Amino acid sequence: MFGIVIVIKILLLNLGAFLLTVIHIKNDKSVMNIVKVEEKSISITFGGDRMKKLLVSLTLGIIAGILDVIPMLIQRLDWYSNASAFFQWVFLGLVINYIDIRLTGWLKGFIIAEALSIPVMILVSKSELFSVIPIIIMCALLGSLVGALGQKYARIS
Repeated sequence: MFGIVIVIKILLLNLGAFLLTVIHIKNDKSVMNIVKVEEKSISITFGGDRMKKLLVSLTLGIIAGILDVIPMLIQRLDWYSNASAFFQWVFLGLVINYIDIRLTGWLKGFIIAEALSIPVMILVSKSELFSVIPIIIMCALLGSLVGALGQKYARIS
């Protein structure tokens, strides 16, 4: 299927979409003068800014997951808890960077990480109430970090 899409894109580009004419217009005393005409060709890119955003978001989530799991490994928690925390951060890396909320990156990451960790906190508080405090702290720190770095590196220009 992916190969068919690539072939269709190449055929469409060959049908006349290769040249763009960019006309720079200069406003000189209410008279529009054409100053310069440039020709640019369309390049075929596989991925581009959207792929970069996805890869950066996944990378930030994986790094945050590793940072969250390290203290859990030191405490010798079971693998289910470790895997749950790791994959939560992998997906939080995507969610934080793809949700469009008009906040600064660190604040967006903080709010989303804390909000989406509430179900985990409820489950953990059933058996160990004091274990919720490290979850809140790690969500605040890692969520802010993922949000700030995502705002800087995972933007689509």
